[in-house]
Amino acid sequence: MAKQSLEKTLCDFFSRMHIEEYAPLPADRFRADENKLRRARVDFPIRSAVLFLLPYYVRPGKNLSAYATSRDYHLLAADLSARLPECLSAACPEGHFRVFCDNSPLDERRAAVAAGLGVFGDNGLLITHRYGSYVFIGEILSDREAADFGPLRTVEKTGCLHCGACRRACPTGCLTDYSRPCLSALTQQKAPFTEEEKAILLAGESVWGCDACQDACPLNHPQGGLPTTPIPFFCEDRIEFLDRETLDAMDDAAFSRRAFSWRGRA
Repeated sequence: MAKQSLEKTLCDFFSRMHIEEYAPLPADRFRADENKLRRARVDFPIRSAVLFLLPYYVRPGKNLSAYATSRDYHLLAADLSARLPECLSAACPEGHFRVFCDNSPLDERRAAVAAGLGVFGDNGLLITHRYGSYVFIGEILSDREAADFGPLRTVEKTGCLHCGACRRACPTGCLTDYSRPCLSALTQQKAPFTEEEKAILLAGESVWGCDACQDACPLNHPQGGLPTTPIPFFCEDRIEFLDRETLDAMDDAAFSRRAFSWRGRA
């Protein structure tokens, strides 16, 4: 098929899904984990990846990380994983396409940097120019050439200010001392807490996640403020403060659609 046809198909699909930032990347500029590829049954030669961003910021959560105030983003990722390859295959029947988001054979952050979508922050997060670090990353793996999906981007040489704001804001000090626990990881932990971990959780005042390093990053505070996500999924059915009353009022189906359901209702 003609190059423009596959490029336009992808552009039209992302436009319908309100996904504005994406970029192709040749296979020689990223490394895929072979074990993960086998487990995911990716059985075609990978010649390219298309990295795309799912910005999620609407407002800060009061005791939830901003990403958890909407329904679980894995629901959106599952929809994209089903519909996007089908759309691309209809345009290019001889091609192979697989979509990943989160549970990926790639280091998505570094691949997104290599694709020109942002820079790597000292807090370990991808920082984008338009949406800061409040983004999820997804990618399409394909046996088509990267140029078939559109022009390659120029990779940014500057970005993170290395100002230390994220390290100073970290409530547990884990960005300075890697032996320290991350508050976000603690809120997702299913194992019993130690007394020290309980004290950290109570001091953090978060029932799920932690945005301290993101909130402190000056690149997340552009002039005019951080733009709200254009993706309707993240603007609907929101919970910005989770208390026992709200939790008890949720039926099992509604509870299962939330990121914090990972820990179980109890």
